[in-house]
Amino acid sequence: MGVGRLARLLAGDDDVLALARAALAGGAAFEIWPGEVPTARLVSIYSRRRRTAERRGQPSLGFDSALDALTAYDGASAVLGYVDDRSRGGFYFQLFLAPSQNRMIACLAIKPPSENEFRPNVSP
Repeated sequence: MGVGRLARLLAGDDDVLALARAALAGGAAFEIWPGEVPTARLVSIYSRRRRTAERRGQPSLGFDSALDALTAYDGASAVLGYVDDRSRGGFYFQLFLAPSQNRMIACLAIKPPSENEFRPNVSP
C-alpha cells in the first residue's frame, strides 16, 4: 500500500487519525502487514495492552474507541499495520484495517514507556 492510499484511509475528524495522517505526511515509517488476525483475538490482546500501558503510565490516545470499534466490527478478522513517528518524538500508531484494506476499522496511538519507568536490576 502506498502512502497516498493510506493517507486516504486515515481521513476523518478523529484526533488520532489526524495525528497519524500528519505523521505520515511528515515522513513517518509505515507498513501494512500481510495476513489477517481474528477480531476477537485483537480485542483480547489490545485490552491487555491498554491495561499494561495505563499501569506503566505510557501516553496513549484512542485505546477505548479502538476497542469499541473492533468490538462493534462485524468482520471475522482484520489486517494490522502501523505508522511509526517515534523517531520525531511522536506516537506509534497501530492500525486495524478491513481485510480488503479499503477501510480503517480503528487506530490507536501509544508512546514508548517513560525513561523513568521502574525497571528491575538485572545482572549480566
